[in-house]
Amino acid sequence: MYHFIINPSAGNGRAQKSWTKIQKKLCQLNLKYSYYLTTSSTDLKQHLRQQAKLTPKTIFVILGGDGTLYHALNAIAFPTKLDVILGYIPCGSGNDFAKAAQISTDPNKALAQLLAQKAPRTLDLGYFKTSDRAGVFSNNLGLGFDAQIVEITNNSQLKNQLNKLHLGKFAYATCFFKALSQQKPFTLTVTLPNFPPKNFSHAFLCTITDQPYFGGGVALFPKARLDDGKLTLVVIEKKNLLVK
Repeated sequence: MYHFIINPSAGNGRAQKSWTKIQKKLCQLNLKYSYYLTTSSTDLKQHLRQQAKLTPKTIFVILGGDGTLYHALNAIAFPTKLDVILGYIPCGSGNDFAKAAQISTDPNKALAQLLAQKAPRTLDLGYFKTSDRAGVFSNNLGLGFDAQIVEITNNSQLKNQLNKLHLGKFAYATCFFKALSQQKPFTLTVTLPNFPPKNFSHAFLCTITDQPYFGGGVALFPKARLDDGKLTLVVIEKKNLLVK
């Protein structure tokens, strides 16, 4: 049994359009399924956790972007882990996770990949905690320049316009120079097991990632992998680059 959870606003409506195509294909294949349209990240989390407890053998399939996937992962993995199989059909702007996981951005092809999967894959998740929140993440967790690009892009009308033209992956690139001018250096201390603390007085970017791609498919961390049990740390301080 498949239960599809759709974020209709993802990709400026792309998820809703993709769901129409997928529904047609599911009917052609005569597959049993159910679905739910989310109204917010809170609604998504509450619905997923509730349904996972009621129907534990269901495969939950998320239709949305990287942000939708982030909220779904936190619904099933934090603060209490649920034994859930999660599928994903990318319908966002950047779709960095999909590229790393080799999931097609064509909805029918992504559905075919999902249905052909014989067994679930186990992928890594990172854990984070700040003064006011905690959770898990895939993709990237960033401070500074990369976070600035995401913030500017997500609040830009240009992102919606590019999504309408199916060019959403270029939205982050177009906001690059605006973020570059706005981001200010900051102090940073990195503490790793078995290493002394390292201080950065003019940090510009700090990113922790478990996959290679950032900003709509740019291979910023080519050695990072979704399933190798490792996280990649990248710190840029003016002209200095540290990778661990």
